[in-house]
Amino acid sequence: MPIASVGDLNNDNFADMLVGTQIAESTYGTNCKGASIYCYDVNASTLDNAVELSDKSWIMESYSCIYVWFTGYNEFFDSIENVGDFNGDGKDDILVGRNTYRKTTNQYGQETYATSSISEIIDIFNATTLFRFNIELDTIYPIADLNNDSKSEFMLISGELIFCVDSRFKVQITSPETNQALISNNFNIVWETNATYERFEVLVYSTSQGYTTDKSISVSLGSGVQQITLLMYDESGLITSIDTIYITVPVNVAFTILTYALIAAAIVPYIVLNRFYKKQKSKVLIDQKNLGGVKK
Repeated sequence: MPIASVGDLNNDNFADMLVGTQIAESTYGTNCKGASIYCYDVNASTLDNAVELSDKSWIMESYSCIYVWFTGYNEFFDSIENVGDFNGDGKDDILVGRNTYRKTTNQYGQETYATSSISEIIDIFNATTLFRFNIELDTIYPIADLNNDSKSEFMLISGELIFCVDSRFKVQITSPETNQALISNNFNIVWETNATYERFEVLVYSTSQGYTTDKSISVSLGSGVQQITLLMYDESGLITSIDTIYITVPVNVAFTILTYALIAAAIVPYIVLNRFYKKQKSKVLIDQKNLGGVKK
């Protein structure tokens, strides 16, 4: 069970504890959505009775269901960790990894919630999200001021990838939307930013699609769920911001039609030749019969 210790929430001179829960993703589509942080008084709790600080608990994503006859299942957050003071208020902040939800329509025409993973740094004392990253993070650290802007950068660790990020800047993919099911495997990725930049790089499951100074790029991707990550660099080569989305790409219909056409083009001559050889063989047998058969 992922839990995190936080500062003294109720002024009893003891650190308190946080637990996060969310609606679990379903194999056949998620009917409900919702995510919450629950705070507990460590000093007053026992092994048999956990005392909740209900006035400090926080519904991070409202709860609702598409169909009232199925309420879904709760699970713990993917991760929750105390990462120290990020906003300079003298109190510890929390890094959480959880689901976010977007209403969509599945292949059967039914409404459902598509889920994707996000990471957030939250101020639990004020129930505020300080930073959100549309990527699954293992951990995050504040580090030195690398670009002389009088503000410390972040080091983000996600699997085998390590990023240094300037927290002042933001880049966001505006099209397509995360969890969107596309109608073609050829499409444009479009984004916007509030910062001065040197270049962008687009990754598809960590494979670079190249650099650009434009705010869009055309791609052609194979079918299935694809992870698209956008990196923004400044003049020093520092990654100043990142954004990640997940999309579903359909089968390339044109390629499929061409494949079937090529197969048909190969099969038709085979059928014609096969029939020709059968006719020739029949003709030989008929001629031999008319001539009195073959001599032994």
